[in-house]
Amino acid sequence: MRIKFVAVLVPLALLSLPTFAADKEAKFKITMNDKAVGRTSFTLKQNGDKYQLNSHGDYVAPASGDDPPMSGDYRRTSTLTSNYDLIQDATTNEVGTNRLTIYIAPSGGKLAIGAGGQGGGSSSNLQLDLHPNTAIVPNFDAAAVEILVRMHAKLPDAKMWAVIPSANVELPVAVTTAGTADGTFGGSPVTLTHYVLKFPKLVIEAYTDPSLNLMKANFPEQHAAFTREGFQMPAKP
Repeated sequence: MRIKFVAVLVPLALLSLPTFAADKEAKFKITMNDKAVGRTSFTLKQNGDKYQLNSHGDYVAPASGDDPPMSGDYRRTSTLTSNYDLIQDATTNEVGTNRLTIYIAPSGGKLAIGAGGQGGGSSSNLQLDLHPNTAIVPNFDAAAVEILVRMHAKLPDAKMWAVIPSANVELPVAVTTAGTADGTFGGSPVTLTHYVLKFPKLVIEAYTDPSLNLMKANFPEQHAAFTREGFQMPAKP
């Protein structure tokens, strides 16, 4: 999803759920105005007291507001703490023949962002304030939404921050629960928890299963969504 801010555009219940390994690849369809525009998927694996996140996706997004049409693909690797806080992150975006990799990690008491490109790309460096409980929120990345929900579940009273690489900004994000909803996954019923993620100029509505696996994320203002493969949610009357 192109996240637009300034000038640029994320206890187990005893239910009968389809079983799958926690590190199995989660695959999502990206839609805008109810039309498929791409795919995004990720794995989240625990490694000792850390998590390893790998995500990738491709998209062909039509023009939206002031944003021109765009297409491309990305690959992301991220190492996180046991609370899902950032240790380091690298995302490689390819658009046409241009490739740009953005590296983000704490350095010298700041959050350092470095970028290097090929095929016409350029290198740059930026430093932002370093806050605890920080998540990286790239465009079109369903993993970022799940990480924010998981961080909130671990630290429900903590202030959380999101770094938007496409805009080179760091913003507060508030996550709250908004009740439950019903859906099916793999043909079996699942009770969902509804979360609302509020950024200064963006709201995301996320729905997870009892194990905090993201099933769906809606971007109401952009008429866009991530929907997990095999998941269905009744249409609102």
